[in-house]
Amino acid sequence: MKRILVSTKTASFGIAPVVLSVLLTACGGGGGGGGGNNPAPAPPPPVPDAALGGFYDLDFVTVQGAQGDAILAVAEDNEFWASEDPTALVDGLYIHGNFVVNGNDFTATGLQIALPGFAFMLDNGQQVPSVNVTISNGRVDSLGGLRGDITVAGIAGTGSFTAVASAAQRQFYAQDSSLNILAGRYQDIRTGTQFDITIGADGSITDNTINCTITGDIAPIDSRFNLYEFQITVSACPGFVEGNYGGAASLDEIAGNPVLITAGDNNSNALFVYIMDKI
Repeated sequence: MKRILVSTKTASFGIAPVVLSVLLTACGGGGGGGGGNNPAPAPPPPVPDAALGGFYDLDFVTVQGAQGDAILAVAEDNEFWASEDPTALVDGLYIHGNFVVNGNDFTATGLQIALPGFAFMLDNGQQVPSVNVTISNGRVDSLGGLRGDITVAGIAGTGSFTAVASAAQRQFYAQDSSLNILAGRYQDIRTGTQFDITIGADGSITDNTINCTITGDIAPIDSRFNLYEFQITVSACPGFVEGNYGGAASLDEIAGNPVLITAGDNNSNALFVYIMDKI
């Protein structure tokens, strides 16, 4: 996963969103000689809501003109997660929210959360661990790409973004998901936390981590697609914010080895974004 919309360095940051257009069509009929009024033609059917589900490469421009990129994952119910590569989380750039789709237009609201040790600085000088994000002017183009505008509560200005799904990402998302495929033991050996969990055939999550307790469950969001949703409780983990976390995960492969990629948060001030190798 790559970098998301707002920098969490205490000095500055920015974000991006989306467009809502309204099409009005008026028709009328005229009278005929001695024959009465012709009925008005039926209005065209409404445009069906675009399906946003999938993985995208996200590129954005912050309100200060800085450019960045991230990976965007959207579930079939339009809940989304966007994050940079978890092995390179240095600015804590992460956002979780929900799209609202109307035809080929969309809006969204979300929460941007900083990595521990970082904060967002608001225009009034206050430093906070998370900020509310609004996406407006969202539009789905003819090839299924996304674009829009983003504003951040407490920070002046407007950013922008585009998101494109490659053929490989479409194929990756279209892989089946099941607990039989997912079940196994996973370790985070890439970011230094050494989380060690086991996913059971029933979706239960238990941990094998020393001096840390992780319990919860995971399940496919839609068995047709490679995206899972998890809920966990973390406790007694030194340096980690304890509590309940929720998020999305997908099963990928790096150098021939299966890996579980997670993007989650506690809906407040902490993240659970990792790549865990299956062992």
